[in-house]
Amino acid sequence: RISGAIPFSAGWKAERRGTTRLNLHSPAASRVLLLSFIAVVGACYCQTISDCLTEDSIDYAHSIVKGTVTDLLHPHHLLYNPLLAIVVRATPAKEGLGAIACLQYLNLLVSIVGVYLMWVLLRQIEIPKHLALCCTAGFAFGHGFWAYSSQIEVYNWAGVFILATSIAWVHEEKTQGPSAFL
Repeated sequence: RISGAIPFSAGWKAERRGTTRLNLHSPAASRVLLLSFIAVVGACYCQTISDCLTEDSIDYAHSIVKGTVTDLLHPHHLLYNPLLAIVVRATPAKEGLGAIACLQYLNLLVSIVGVYLMWVLLRQIEIPKHLALCCTAGFAFGHGFWAYSSQIEVYNWAGVFILATSIAWVHEEKTQGPSAFL
């Protein structure tokens, strides 16, 4: 129990003897818990940034940093290489280890956005908060997603795109009704 000195707000509930307690079911408390979870995920991901890149990561980094226009147009990653080449060229670290670190941290940031989007999707399809948090944690700390978050890889970017389009689709289904092609 917390003494009554804490201000009364949406996340706090009054009890009989003038004390207050945190209401974990309030929207404010849910946002704080989600942001705390995202911060923990981000901190864990930051701890696994490595100098040891996969062979694909080295190839992507080389084509992004040093590549010509034809190197950037990979048949399986039409947007990934050109988009990251624009980002790297806009930063002070245009080549070398600085550019690789920029690419890694950008991939890490996109991965954290993916974790958040997974939470949003699960809540949008009305999964209870505690189960959505467990599923999101499994997704975030699963080997594949976590390993690719610290590399220079395209997979998490594609996953974020799929999550974003799934959220848009579910929203459309909820507001407009079932699609004709389903």
